[in-house]
Amino acid sequence: MLAVIHNRLNDGLHVFLKFIHLQEQVVFVIIHELLFIIRWPDLKAITEKYEHPKTMVSPQDIPSSFFEDCNK
Repeated sequence: MLAVIHNRLNDGLHVFLKFIHLQEQVVFVIIHELLFIIRWPDLKAITEKYEHPKTMVSPQDIPSSFFEDCNK
């Protein structure tokens, strides 16, 4: 009976520690992004690239040199 209680406590502690680790990782990412914005605000191209990746337009024509390896 004590072993079952001990295992349940360990399982609960394990889940809690995973949650804490996840929280730490999220906070680390947020801090990293804030520091990037504060330290290098002039790098607008990089910032814009990652802020709006879906608004990037694909080229209308694909160069024929792109398909040279396929024709061999």
